[in-house]
Amino acid sequence: MTIGTTSKRYAKALILHAIDQGKLDMLFEEILSLSNILEESEDLRDFISNPTISKDLKKSLLDDITGNSLPNISILFNLLSTNNRIDIILSVCSAFVKLYYDHKNIIEVTVTTPIEISDEVESTIKKYVSSIKNGEIKLTKNAMKWNYEPFYVPEEVLKLWRDVGSRNKQNYQQWIGTKGNKVK
Repeated sequence: MTIGTTSKRYAKALILHAIDQGKLDMLFEEILSLSNILEESEDLRDFISNPTISKDLKKSLLDDITGNSLPNISILFNLLSTNNRIDIILSVCSAFVKLYYDHKNIIEVTVTTPIEISDEVESTIKKYVSSIKNGEIKLTKNAMKWNYEPFYVPEEVLKLWRDVGSRNKQNYQQWIGTKGNKVK
């Protein structure tokens, strides 16, 4: 998702307000919860982005969904609803998270692998990243969508690999044989 300038401005205002109120970490947790709710529900995102639905109805629904579980998030709903920008709420949440990480000097790292990485590998990754940049490392592990057991390669892929490998070996032998002198 692209985070636009408008979303960044709202997120920055929200960060500054939360810092002034001493509720930055609490608001961050609520923003994460709201982001998860929005990302998991395509119907809710469609509802919020629908221009034929009034901003008051959108705000009311979001208030009902979050209820008492996210008490500090209402400031975001009010801010966006007042300016008729409730449709960019997910983008504002994403911008808020990025600004929060910058403010807290947290480095976000995502590792995508076909198999689960061990604690030792995770520790090595964190050490490497911290050697490049100072800050707390937030490591996210993504599993690839691989339909095969680790280290299993389908037969058709192996056949192609063997075929290409044998042709490369033949080409190499031909190249060496036609060369009068070997490279020193």
